[in-house]
Amino acid sequence: FPSHDILIIKNSQTAEEFLLGMTGKLKIEKNKNDFLLALQIFSPDSHQTYFDGDLVGSKALDKVEASFHFHLDTLPSFLPFQGEVSSSIQIEGPWTSWSALFQDLPFTEKPLHVRMEGSSVQTRVHAFPLFDSDWKFSSSFMISSAEQIDIQKLILKSRGVHVLVKGSLLSQIENSRLTTSFSLPDLSPYSSLFLTGSLKGKCRYELGQFSLAFKTEKLQLEHFAANTVVGKVEGTLSPSQTTALVTLSSEDASIPFKNH
Repeated sequence: FPSHDILIIKNSQTAEEFLLGMTGKLKIEKNKNDFLLALQIFSPDSHQTYFDGDLVGSKALDKVEASFHFHLDTLPSFLPFQGEVSSSIQIEGPWTSWSALFQDLPFTEKPLHVRMEGSSVQTRVHAFPLFDSDWKFSSSFMISSAEQIDIQKLILKSRGVHVLVKGSLLSQIENSRLTTSFSLPDLSPYSSLFLTGSLKGKCRYELGQFSLAFKTEKLQLEHFAANTVVGKVEGTLSPSQTTALVTLSSEDASIPFKNH
């Protein structure tokens, strides 16, 4: 059956309103083994579509697919960030795996495959102006159970930040395995200390053990030229305590004093 409704989001402090229209369709076969759910959210004024989603399943084919698309060229001014935001999500996998996920049971079939991508243009984050930039992200991961997500890749990029994440994320975080590579080609926008240069590195976390290795190039803090700095952090993480060993070295730093 189709439906149509209007949703009003109102800022209680400024009385600003954001009007949304919603329309949807739900179809379920008598045997309850096949279904279709569609939902669309739009602007009643401009008729722009903000959200378009479909969920289709067939028990006979042992398949459920979900597709979601989101786009906003103007965000409500009372939100903590502004910009033009768009994203898409596709999820597919066996009916039996979807059923096991919602019932918190072990998977007996293939995992659910999730693909995501999106962007944010002319982003303005009121509380964190350093994040003001154009951003892009993409991700591909497997939901192997209600307690485990296997990240094949998660990429986050802007003009000044590149991040790549891979690994397995478990509900018991201490059993997770994650690797994160990052680079900042220009440090100056992210510091109020007259810091310039570039930074790249890699973080690893595995079964309570963590490490961070990084290297800078042409690093300069105001009048001090640190140039190439190599750093390493190794440690353990537990609910009761965290321990870490930090080492830093540089072979070409301009030391402001001399040994006699």
